[in-house]
Amino acid sequence: MKEIKVEIIQGRGSYYNLGMLQGLLHKGTKLEENHLKRRKRSIRSYEANQRQAKTYYDLFAPGLWSELEGLSEGLEWSLEDIVHEYSGYQQNWDKTGCSALMQNGVYVRNYDYHPKTYEGRFLLFQPDQGFASVGFGTRMIGRMDGMNEKGLVVGYHFVNRRRQTGGFICCTLARFILESCETTEEAIAVLERAPHRHAFNYSLYDRSGNAAVVGGIR
Repeated sequence: MKEIKVEIIQGRGSYYNLGMLQGLLHKGTKLEENHLKRRKRSIRSYEANQRQAKTYYDLFAPGLWSELEGLSEGLEWSLEDIVHEYSGYQQNWDKTGCSALMQNGVYVRNYDYHPKTYEGRFLLFQPDQGFASVGFGTRMIGRMDGMNEKGLVVGYHFVNRRRQTGGFICCTLARFILESCETTEEAIAVLERAPHRHAFNYSLYDRSGNAAVVGGIR
C-alpha cells in the first residue's frame, strides 16, 4: 500500500499574508516543480484575461485577489503567471466524479480523483475579512471541498465536457462560497451569478440542515 502524506497548514491574518505564506511554504518544493511542468501545457491550452478575472474577484471574493498577490510575492512568480495558473479563471480541469452524502448534520464526500492530482494540503485559514474555513487545497488557492465557520459545506461533482465556456473552475467557485456565504440559499445565489468554466454539480449543506445539489452549467 502506498503511503499518502497530508500537510496541515494553518494561517491567520490578511489575505495577502495568507497567500504569501503558501508561496513561501511551497517555493522550491516538489509541488512547485510539478506546477512548473504543468505550466508548459497550460500556457498553450488557455488564456486568462487578468483584468476580467479581477472584475469577477471584486464581485464575488475581493479578498482572494490579495491572496493571489501575496502568492505572487511568496513564490516569486509574476502576478500574470499567478493569475493564469491559480486564479481558476479560464483554466481546464481533469475529468473526475465524486459522490457525497448529506444527512443528519453530516457531510461525507468520496474522492474519485487520480492520486497524482492531490496536492496533499489540508488548510485551516482565518482571514481578517471573510469567513474562516477548513478544506483540502488544490490549484493553490482553491478548495476541493470545505466547511466554513458558519457551518456551510460545499463539494463538487463532474458532469460533462460538452460545453466549455468562459468562467471559473470548480475549486475557485468553492472558495468563493466558503469565503462569503452563510447558508445554502446564499451559496446557490453565488453559483447562479458566477460564470462557470465547466459543467459540475455542487453539493451544499448548511448548519440548519438545508441541503441542495446545484447544476453549475452555463
